[in-house]
Amino acid sequence: MLIGAPDSISARIIGEFDSAAWWRKLNQASPFAVALHDVASRNDGLICAALSEAYIDMIAADLLSLPRTVLARLRLFTRAPADQIPATLRDFLMPYDDRLDGPDSSNRGTRSDFAGRALRHFAEVIADNVDARDAHAHAEAVSHALEGWRLPTQFARTRHDDAALLDLIRANWDAEGGSSSRLLRRFRDDLGIACEQGRFAQLARIVRRERA
Repeated sequence: MLIGAPDSISARIIGEFDSAAWWRKLNQASPFAVALHDVASRNDGLICAALSEAYIDMIAADLLSLPRTVLARLRLFTRAPADQIPATLRDFLMPYDDRLDGPDSSNRGTRSDFAGRALRHFAEVIADNVDARDAHAHAEAVSHALEGWRLPTQFARTRHDDAALLDLIRANWDAEGGSSSRLLRRFRDDLGIACEQGRFAQLARIVRRERA
């Protein structure tokens, strides 16, 4: 959920949008809602949460309502700045950073899937099925695993207006099979073009409708 994006639920709300209040009302109204406490209490394994800043804001109250013994099993993966995360939840934040997108990483990708890629690295490299380490020990293990990894090279990308970007998307559409994620990667890495992901997705939808 990207607050302010054209396809966000916030764009359909009149007045100020409160994601936490919306989530709470949705859970109260939905017959399919299951309380996080109930789900977390069904086993004693790690609770690995890959969350954007918007989702952290939305479910922070649910996480903070968990009993301390349950909350201790949380491992949080996000690109959100630490100071935007409730202080209690920072204890469970795994210290992944932009090195995950550097030349030494096999988990490179877009910013929007950073949290999921960090969780994948954690599951594949750090934790196992019988891992009894606490959050501090896991954070130290992550820091050790990333030690020596280089940051990604910063490129000066060219910016274009919407009309120019639409023409470029049309010209490169078939080369990437109509995949907006691959197109965005091509624009950034191969063509040196700057475009925010939400804006690019909106323009790609226009081209997809044109070709339908």
